[in-house]
Amino acid sequence: MMTPPPRLYPALFAGACLVASLAGCAGAGGDYPSLAIRDVERQYGRFLPTEGNTPEAAPTTEPVAAVATQDTIAALVAEAQGSFARFETREDGVAARVGAARGSASDSDARAAALTALSDLSALRSATAIPLGDLDLLAAEAATTFAPTDDIDTARALVLALAERQDAVLAELWAEMDR
Repeated sequence: MMTPPPRLYPALFAGACLVASLAGCAGAGGDYPSLAIRDVERQYGRFLPTEGNTPEAAPTTEPVAAVATQDTIAALVAEAQGSFARFETREDGVAARVGAARGSASDSDARAAALTALSDLSALRSATAIPLGDLDLLAAEAATTFAPTDDIDTARALVLALAERQDAVLAELWAEMDR
């Protein structure tokens, strides 16, 4: 008859592993360098300025220049307002074409004309977004150089309001097309 192999108890095995791992840490202390401060790490002496290298007064700081002139910002706003005015001029005509196309078949001439008019109106909305993007770039540059941003922020808010108005009109007209 065979006798079963001796059974190792998990706790005894874990204890043996712990003893073996701790024995590896208990080496001779002379094998490692000391952690005490070395002579090289100490700072000796005093630093004295030599002749001709006397400390000067701190330079005066000048205010950070603006990233864009008033004329540049005004030109971007004028560009956005121009595309907004062209948008408003065509808005009623596009609304009339969309109204005429309501309920028509998807392959009808009225629907094609309305879709073309909506595309043209969307392009004018994109023309308003270009100066807004330029103002966003100026705002980012001003923020990273600590330049004044008040004029840019004011212009950006104005152009953003124009673009949001155009977005609302386009959303309404597209919803009308889908009815």
